Amino acid sequence: MFKMKLQKTYILLFIFLFALIIRLGYVLLFSGGLKYIDSPDSIEYNNYAVNLIDGNGYRNGEMRSFRPPGYPFFLAGIYILFGHSYPAVKIIQVVLSAFTCVIIFLIGSEIGGRRIAVFSGFYSCIFYSLFEMSSHVLSETLFTFLLCISILFFLKMDKSLFYKIGAPVFLGLATLTRSSTLIFPFFIFIWFVMKYPLKKAAVNFLLTAVIFFGILTPWTIRNYMVHHAFVPIHIQAGLVFWGANNPIAGGKWNEHGPNWEKYSQMSELEKDNGYFKEGLTWLKSQPPFPLIKLYVLKTCVFFYPFFALPDSGYDITYGLILPFWILGMYGSIKSKDKQSLLLFSVILVFFVTTLIFYTNERLRSPICPFVIIFAAIGIYFISDKLRMKNHNYHFFAAWSILNILIYLYSEPIHSTIIAALKKIRGL
Repeated sequence: MFKMKLQKTYILLFIFLFALIIRLGYVLLFSGGLKYIDSPDSIEYNNYAVNLIDGNGYRNGEMRSFRPPGYPFFLAGIYILFGHSYPAVKIIQVVLSAFTCVIIFLIGSEIGGRRIAVFSGFYSCIFYSLFEMSSHVLSETLFTFLLCISILFFLKMDKSLFYKIGAPVFLGLATLTRSSTLIFPFFIFIWFVMKYPLKKAAVNFLLTAVIFFGILTPWTIRNYMVHHAFVPIHIQAGLVFWGANNPIAGGKWNEHGPNWEKYSQMSELEKDNGYFKEGLTWLKSQPPFPLIKLYVLKTCVFFYPFFALPDSGYDITYGLILPFWILGMYGSIKSKDKQSLLLFSVILVFFVTTLIFYTNERLRSPICPFVIIFAAIGIYFISDKLRMKNHNYHFFAAWSILNILIYLYSEPIHSTIIAALKKIRGL
C-alpha cells in the first residue's frame, strides 16, 4: 500500500513538472512573452482590478458590473502582492494550470481507475487549449482550476464532510469567475437523485445549495445596491445573446449585426435588458428552418477542431481525441456510470449555453479536462476491442497519420469546410 501511494506521488509530481515546463516554455517562447497582452477583455479585467486597488470601487469607466468579479479580484490580489505585474499573473496562472493537470489525474482516477487517470493527466499536459490559455490575462485558467477542484470534491463527497462543504464552495467561486455554471446546481440535483436515495439526495442538495448561493449572495447584494435590481453576478447576458442571435451571426458572435447605438443613452442594466429583448424578438421572428440551421451551426462550432480565422490552424491535440470523446460519453451514459454522469453534466451545461448564446475554442476550454477523461475511456474501449483482433496499433497509427495530414493541410481543409458552412447558412 505504501509503495503504491509513493508511486502515485511520483506520478503526480511528474505530471505537475511536465505541465509546468510546457506552459512556461510556451509563455516565454511562443505567446509574445510575459509582459504581452493582446485582448480587449484582458484590458477590461485589468481596469477593474486597478480600480479596486485605487479605491475607486469595482468599475471600468461607467461599467460597474459588466465582468464577473472573480478574476478581477484575483488580479487585484496579485497586484497587491507583486505590484502591477503581468509576468506575475502569467506565472501564477502557469502554476494553476499545471496543478489543474494533477487534478485531472485525480478526477480520472475517481472515474475510471489508474489507466484512465494516467492518460488523462499526461494528455492534459500537452493539450493545446489548456496550456495555451494560461498565457493570456483572461479568466479561463482560474475558472477551469476552480471548476475541476469542485468536480473532484463532488466525486469524493461521500468520503468526508470536507469534500461536501468544499465542492459547493469552489463551484461558487468558479461561478463568480465565469457565470457559465450558474445553472449547474440544477444538474447537480439531478445527479444526486440518480446517485442516492431520495432523502439523502435532498439533504446533500440542500447543503450544496445553501453553501453555493451563500457564496454568491454578497455579490448579488452589492449588485442590488448599485443597480437597484436583481443581478446575480454580472450584466452581460443581453449583449452576448443579441450578438449571437441576429441575421448575420451564423452560429457565432457577430458585433456588426446588432444596432448597439439604439441603446447608447441608457444605463448599463437598461442596455443589457434591451439587447436581450432584441435577440429574443429576432429569434421569435424566424421560421423553423432558419432556427434549425442556426442551432446546427452552433453545434458544429461547439465540436469544431479548427481555430477561428485568420489562424485557421488545426488543433491536433483536440482532433486526435474528438471521436473518442464522443464514444467515451456514449459508453458512460449507456453503462449508467453515476460518477461519469457528473462530468457529462458539466459538458451538457456548456452545450446548452452554446445553443442559447455561442462558443469558440476559448470559451470551450474549461470543459477540456472532461473531454480528455471521456476520450481516455473511449480510447481504452477501442483498444481493448482491437487488441483481441491484433488490429490495435494499426488503427491508432492510421488515425494519427490522418490527423497529421489534416494538420499539414489545415488551411485548405478549413477553408473548404467554412465555404460549406456558409452555403448551409445561406440556404
